[in-house]
Amino acid sequence: MISVIVPVYNVEQRIGLCIESVMNQSYSDWELILVDDGSSDRSGAICDEYVAKVGMNMVCACPQGYQ
Repeated sequence: MISVIVPVYNVEQRIGLCIESVMNQSYSDWELILVDDGSSDRSGAICDEYVAKVGMNMVCACPQGYQ
């Protein structure tokens, strides 16, 4: 299995394209880990929508500045 880790911070205009790109790969044994570090735009909500729609493996939402 391949793990694709994507940092997410205020990228609402591009995160959908990024997720679609991973989903459209020919290799099928993957998990997508989206790490939202407290975005102030809709980035986190868009990630949640994709998880609900396609049942992605994992989303991690971390409050800004989390250590």
